[in-house]
Amino acid sequence: TEYFDPQNYEKVKLRFENYNNVEIVKGEVPKVFEYTNMPEKISFLHLDMNSSIAEIGALEILFDKLEKGAICILDDFGLQIAKEQTKVETEWIKEKGLSICELPTGQGMFIKV
Repeated sequence: TEYFDPQNYEKVKLRFENYNNVEIVKGEVPKVFEYTNMPEKISFLHLDMNSSIAEIGALEILFDKLEKGAICILDDFGLQIAKEQTKVETEWIKEKGLSICELPTGQGMFIKV
């Protein structure tokens, strides 16, 4: 499947139609968060957007909602194709006084303290 396939939204809706606990929201991150029903607190966050701009935008909005001890997984963090994400996310999280642990899967993980 192509990332920019015009049918992606419909495909995603179809894929998750049997899950009552999933809300599909169409929009650009982080702008979409302005009109999305956001949780007050987050204990687990998994970001997989293949874009340093979108993932940092999401972190800017969601970081303060992460509870103490919350786990955040950054998909593709250590992969060769994601060097820009690795650099930008490492710098961003360092400013928060944290560090990212690169997992053997190529993902990155941090725990909010």
